[in-house]
Amino acid sequence: MGDLRPDTAREPFRGPDGLFRAAFERAATGLAILDTDCCFLETNPALERLLGCGGDELRRLGLYDFVHPEDREKLRTASGGMRTGNATQFRAELRLIRRGWELRWCRVAASLLPGPAGDRPLIVAALEDVTERRLSERSFRASVQAFRDLVDKAAAGVATTDPDGNLTFVNEALCRLSGYSEEELLGRRFPEFIPPGDLERALVTAQDILHGGRDGPAFEFRFVRKDGRVVHCITSPTALVIDGVVTGYSAIIQDITTRVIAQEELDRLAAVVRASDELVALGTIDGRLVYLNEAGMRLTGLRPEDIGRVELSRVLPPDMKRRISEEVLPCVAAGRPWEGELEYRNVADGRQVIVNARIFPLPGARGGPPPLLAHVSLDVTRRRLAEAELVKLSTAVRLVRECILMLDPAGKVTFSNVAASELLGWAVPPAGRDFAGALHPPDRRKWQLLLEETARRGSVHDVDLTVAGRGGRLVPMEVSTTLMPAPDGGAAGIVVILRDVTERRNTQRQMRGRLMSYRLEEGTVYLVKEAAPVLSLEAFRDLLRAGYRGTVLSRTPPRRLAREPEAQFGCIWFSERGHPDSLPPRPESILQWLESLPPNHAVLVDRLDYLISRNGHRSALGLVQRLGEAAYLMGHIVILSLDPATQDPRRLRAFEKETSEMQQRSAPSLPPELMEVLRYVYQRSILGERPSLTEMGEALGLSKPTARKRARLASRGGYIALNTSGRTKTLELTEKGRGVFLK
Repeated sequence: MGDLRPDTAREPFRGPDGLFRAAFERAATGLAILDTDCCFLETNPALERLLGCGGDELRRLGLYDFVHPEDREKLRTASGGMRTGNATQFRAELRLIRRGWELRWCRVAASLLPGPAGDRPLIVAALEDVTERRLSERSFRASVQAFRDLVDKAAAGVATTDPDGNLTFVNEALCRLSGYSEEELLGRRFPEFIPPGDLERALVTAQDILHGGRDGPAFEFRFVRKDGRVVHCITSPTALVIDGVVTGYSAIIQDITTRVIAQEELDRLAAVVRASDELVALGTIDGRLVYLNEAGMRLTGLRPEDIGRVELSRVLPPDMKRRISEEVLPCVAAGRPWEGELEYRNVADGRQVIVNARIFPLPGARGGPPPLLAHVSLDVTRRRLAEAELVKLSTAVRLVRECILMLDPAGKVTFSNVAASELLGWAVPPAGRDFAGALHPPDRRKWQLLLEETARRGSVHDVDLTVAGRGGRLVPMEVSTTLMPAPDGGAAGIVVILRDVTERRNTQRQMRGRLMSYRLEEGTVYLVKEAAPVLSLEAFRDLLRAGYRGTVLSRTPPRRLAREPEAQFGCIWFSERGHPDSLPPRPESILQWLESLPPNHAVLVDRLDYLISRNGHRSALGLVQRLGEAAYLMGHIVILSLDPATQDPRRLRAFEKETSEMQQRSAPSLPPELMEVLRYVYQRSILGERPSLTEMGEALGLSKPTARKRARLASRGGYIALNTSGRTKTLELTEKGRGVFLK
C-alpha cells in the first residue's frame, strides 16, 4: 500500500533549496529525518550503508528497531523530552544492530526541527560509526592497566619525578622498601630520603642526565626508611624527554642490602685470612697457585709475583708429590676433604717444613667439577722435632698443656702428666691402669693397630682416637706415639701424646653446617611429624652430603630403600626374622646397636609410630629419652619420623617435649600455595605414584578451578609436568621440581 506517513519531511528539499538536498545525499555521516516517535522519514545513503538497509525499507522502520535492547531506554528518554518540548537536542553513544546482526557503536546527535505550520515537529539526526574508536580506547585502557599492574607487581621499586625531584609515581615495591605509604611519598622530593654522604653523587648524576638528555649510569646509594633504618640500593635513572625537553626522571630501585652485607663479611673474612698465622692457599685442580696469604709466603719462600705463574708442586719434595697424586687428589676429586701431614720445602732457604694440612674442594657452579682447591696448613715443624726428641729429655714435662702418657710394653700407664690426668679424670696416680680402658670402645681395636704400627715404624703421628674423659664425656683426640728404646735394643715403653681437637672438630662441624640446608646440631634428637618420610629423609641426605656417616632404621626392607650413589648409607630393617641387616624392633636392641656406633653418626629412625605400636607408648617414650642421652654423649644426630595422624595429641606432646624441631637455614623462596602442591606431588612420587589433578585438589581441600590454577602455575614455573591420559590429567615432578627437595 506504500508509505502512508505524511510527506512533510520532504518539504525542505523542494523548491530552490536543492543544495541542501545534495549535501544531505552526499554527506559521509549518516543523516536522517525522523518524527518524534523516532520513525525514519528520510535517510541518506551513508546511513543506509551504516544500517545495511535501503531507504524504502528504512522508511517502514524506526530507529528503535536498530538500537540494542539495553540502550533503548536511553533513546526513549531523550526522544520523549523532545516530543514534549522539554528538550531541543540530545547526544548519546548507542549500540546499533545492523542487518546481519552485526553490532556497531554510533554517536547520535539529534536536534528538534520545527515542522510546517500546524504539523508536528521533526527530528534531524546525525549517526556516526565510532566502533573502531571505542575498540581502540578499550584496548588502550587495557594496555595502560596491564602496564600499571606490571609496574605495581614488580619486585623492584619504580618511581618517577618531575624535573625538581618531586615524586609523581611510586609502585608498591618502593612503598615496602621505604616503609611509607603511596600518599606519604607522592609530592615529596626524592633527595629527602638520601643521606648527605650520597646526595652529592645523586645530584651530579641528575644534572648529567638533564644536560645530556641521556640515561644515567647505575650507582649505589643509601636510602633512609621511615623507621630510620638505612638500606643499600642501586638505581639506573632515566630522563623522561618530550619534544626534546626533560619533563622528569624515572628510576628502578633495587634493595641490595643483603649483597652489601655479604660483601662486607667477605672482606672481613679476607682480612682474617691475610692476617692468619696459618698457610691459606687456593689452587686449581691441576696444581696452579692462584692465591697465597702472607703466612704462606713466609712458610714456602714464594713471592707475590709467583702467584698465578707457578705450581704448588714447586714447594713439595718428590715423595710428597707422589702422596698428593696417589692419596690427596683422588680424595678431593670425589668431593671429600683431605686432612693429614705434609712436608713443604722453602724455596728461598731450602729448609723443610712439616705442616698439618687440610685440603678440600670448593663447590663448582651447578654441581660441576670443583674449579679450585683450598689449602689450610699449620706449621708443626717445631712440635714434630720436639716429639722426636722427647725420649732424650731427662726431666718429665708434667705441666705442659698437651696430655703426655708413658706406657710399658703391655700398654699399662707408668706416667701421666697433670693435663692427661685432668682430662681422663684420674684423681689418684694412674700407674698400672690399662690405657685402652680409657678409650671409647669402638676405638680400642684401632688402638691395638696403632701399637703394632708403632712397634714396626718407631713412631706414628696424628691418629684420631676418642677417649672417655671426666664424667664419661667423649673427647676427640689427636694421638702420636713414639717407641722408647731399651738398653738391650728392645722397647722400654711408649710415649703417648694426646691433643684435644674438640675445637677443630667444632670448626669442621661449623663448616659442615654451612653446607647443610637444615640447622642440625650434634648430640640432638629431632622429631619430624609427617605422613611419609619426606623432610626427614631430605635432612638425613643433607647430613650425608655434609660428610656424616649415616644409617637408616626402617620397617622398609633394605633392598627397597633408595640409595644415593654419592652418599651411601647403612640400612637396618626392623624385623624379628634374624636377617643379617635386621634389628628386632625392641628398645634394648636399638640402644645396644646405637652404643656400638662411632661418634658423630647420623641416624634416621623411620616409622617411630611402628615402634610405638609394637612396644607401647610408655616403652617407646623411654626409648626416645635414652636415645637423647646416648646422642648427647656420642655426638650423634638422630632424626625420628612419625605420622602424627596415628597418635593421640596428648601423647604426641610427650614425644615433642623430649625432642627438638628441625629448622631450615633459609625459607623456601616459592609461594606457600605452590610449595603445598609440590610437597604433595613429591610425597606421592616417593611411593611411585602420579596423582591426578582431581586427587590433588581433594587432598589439599581445593576447588577444581583453584587446583587447575595452581597446577598451571607450577607447570609454567617448570616444577611439574601435566600429562594427559584419556580424560585424566596427572602430575609429575620435573628435575627442577625434585631439586626443591633434594638440594
